[in-house]
Amino acid sequence: MLIAREVGSAYIQAYTSCNIEYAIPTDKVMEDAKTVENDRYQFTEYVSEEAKQYLAERYGYKEFLPKPAAPAAAIPNKA
Repeated sequence: MLIAREVGSAYIQAYTSCNIEYAIPTDKVMEDAKTVENDRYQFTEYVSEEAKQYLAERYGYKEFLPKPAAPAAAIPNKA
C-alpha cells in the first residue's frame, strides 16, 4: 500500500475460509485455507513498471533493477 501512495492505485484480494458458512471446524480452518490456496486460488502478483522502479530505487530490490541489454547477435552479411 506504500507504493500506492507513491505511484498510483493498488488492489489486494485475499481469500479466507469461512468456518461458519462452510461448517468447517475451527481447528481445520487453516488446513482448508491451504487446500483452497493450492487448488483453485493461487497467488498472483502484478507489479507495474513504475512500482518496480520505485522499489528498485528506494529499497534496492534487485529483482526489479533493469536487466542489462543482451548484445545484439551478429547478423551475417548476405552478399
